[in-house]
Amino acid sequence: MRSLALWLVLLAAAATAGDRDPAAYVVVDGVSIPEPLTGAPGDAARGAAVAADPARGGCLACHRGAAALDGVGSRLDAGRLRLMVVNYALVDPGVAKPAYYDIPDADGHDDAAPLPETRLTAGDVEDVVAWLATLTE
Repeated sequence: MRSLALWLVLLAAAATAGDRDPAAYVVVDGVSIPEPLTGAPGDAARGAAVAADPARGGCLACHRGAAALDGVGSRLDAGRLRLMVVNYALVDPGVAKPAYYDIPDADGHDDAAPLPETRLTAGDVEDVVAWLATLTE
């Protein structure tokens, strides 16, 4: 029984570590990451939770609630939303906003200080993109 518990802990740790492994992405024309970072579609409910969680996305701390993002799903496609979540500095280098999912040189830039680990998982990014896409009014 004890070995089963240890096996389950190791399995959970491996799954979590695998989810944190950065997926490569391609920025197209400097404005979009058209391909999802995962093989599964994002979940809007989980994305809303990530956006609200200050330890993860924390989006609503600066955007002052979902109302500040009203209509973003109508104005921007998923590829543009994905790029903005991954690393907003690729959209507007003058804005002081952290990269939530950046990996060295994936964006074609020689990052001076590559992140040692991503703040969000690839699944988190897709969940946040799915949530943002629902904000159409």
